[in-house]
Amino acid sequence: DFDMVKKLFEESPTKRTELKNLKDVIAQKLQQMIQQNPLRIDFHNRYTEIIDEYNRGKDRVTVEKTFEDLINLVNSMSEEEQRVKREGLTEEQAAVFDLLLKPKLDTKEKNKVKQVAIDLLAELKKEPLKVEHWSDKTTAAAAVRNIINMYLFQHLPDPYDETEIQNKTVQLYNHFKDSYFGNGESVYA
Repeated sequence: DFDMVKKLFEESPTKRTELKNLKDVIAQKLQQMIQQNPLRIDFHNRYTEIIDEYNRGKDRVTVEKTFEDLINLVNSMSEEEQRVKREGLTEEQAAVFDLLLKPKLDTKEKNKVKQVAIDLLAELKKEPLKVEHWSDKTTAAAAVRNIINMYLFQHLPDPYDETEIQNKTVQLYNHFKDSYFGNGESVYA
């Protein structure tokens, strides 16, 4: 309840301590969100801007403005989590979906991309991502890249051309390499 947090902050004689506690909680949540979906880096950039501005001047007005800015950032982060739920996706499905998504898709195409994200993730989790340290093994890593590429070519809707599919393959491969460690372990576990 951010209204209550805001009221407590306004009444607190230790505003800087309260602000530091809020910063720490937000930083921890941001780290988790970015690990799960690299496209959420904008939240980190906004957080960094807010903290940099705070560090330039720590008077009472700056402390209060920083607190307000951090609360607004947390609200945006909550909206992002709600977006994932509205899409009917898990965090890991949303990361794949976001990486596949491109502007100007109609609803039918967007739904098709969502299904591709869900199915591709399920396909990779059956076997290739279960190989211990798969990204360190040339054959296993090539298999993951190949499955991604073939799946995208076969299932993405027409608005995706060959160059876009190649780029999406690289982005997804890098995401899987950074987020899935083998033996069923990932940043989502």
